Amino acid sequence: MATLELIQKQRLGALSEFRLPVEGGAPSKEVSAFLYEPVNYNRDPPALVVLHGVTRAAGLYLSSWMPYAEACSSLLIVPRFAKTYWPGARSYNPGNMFAKDGTLVPEKDWSFTALEQLCDAVFLEQNHRNSQFAMYGHSAGAQFVHRYLIFKGGHRIHSAVVANAGWYTVPDCHHAMPYGIADVAPQGTKLESAFAAPLTIVLGKHDIRTQDPELRQTKEALAQGAHRLARGRYFYSAAKEEAARLCLSFKWSVVEIEGCGHSDKSVARVSARCLVGSEATNFALAA
Repeated sequence: MATLELIQKQRLGALSEFRLPVEGGAPSKEVSAFLYEPVNYNRDPPALVVLHGVTRAAGLYLSSWMPYAEACSSLLIVPRFAKTYWPGARSYNPGNMFAKDGTLVPEKDWSFTALEQLCDAVFLEQNHRNSQFAMYGHSAGAQFVHRYLIFKGGHRIHSAVVANAGWYTVPDCHHAMPYGIADVAPQGTKLESAFAAPLTIVLGKHDIRTQDPELRQTKEALAQGAHRLARGRYFYSAAKEEAARLCLSFKWSVVEIEGCGHSDKSVARVSARCLVGSEATNFALAA
C-alpha cells in the first residue's frame, strides 16, 4: 500500500487496489490494478485503461493519469503485471503468447487475456455499465496495446493510443513473429476488427535516441528504423498498406508531438484527448 499512500494526497476521488488470481495455467498467476474513481464518476462511458512500461511502475502512471480520469469522469484502471507472476519481457508486452522454446501458449494464459479478466472483474465490482475501454500504453505498454489489438481484436476497444513503442509486431506477412505475422495462421489474428478500431499512434518527434539500452537492436527491429520515431512511422505505414491490400477498413492515425522525447508525462495530455475526444468536456481541469 506504500504507493497508494504516497499518491493519496493528490486524490480527489476514491483510490483503491484490486487483485485477481488468473484462471488457468501453471504456476498460478495474479494480475493487480490501481483503481481511481473520480468525484463525479460516470459508470456509462468506457473506462480508461493505462498500461505501464518495462519498469512495471504502475503507480507513476496512476499519478499522471488521475487528472485526466477526473476531467472526463471516467473510471481509471492501471493494471500491474508484477514480475513475480509475469517474469521477463516475454510474459508481459509480447502477451505471454510464446514459451521459451517458441511454442504457442494457450490463449487462456496470455497476458492479454488476463487483462480482459481483470477488467471484467473490476467492472462487476464497480457496477460499471460499459464493457469497452479506452486503452493507452507508453513504451513497453504501447507494445502490449498494439499486440492486444492484432491478436484479440478491437471489439472491446472504444479507442486506443500506442505511444513511443520501442519495436512492433507489424501486421503483415513479410516477417515472422514477433516482428510480423507471417507464421501465424489467419485465424490467429484479428486484423479486420483491429484495423477498424480507432487507434492513434502517438510519437515524440525527439524520441530519436539510437543507443538507449531499452531499445531493441536486433536486425529485425533495426529494419523498422533506427529509433522509436522511425519505427512508429514504419509501423503505421506498413499497417495501412496491409489494410489496403486486404480491402479492410482502416481507422488508425498518427500524431507527432514537437519537442517531445521518450516520456509518458509529455505525451499523456495529447494521448488523453485522442482517447476520449469530444467526451472530454472539462479538460481545463487537466491543463
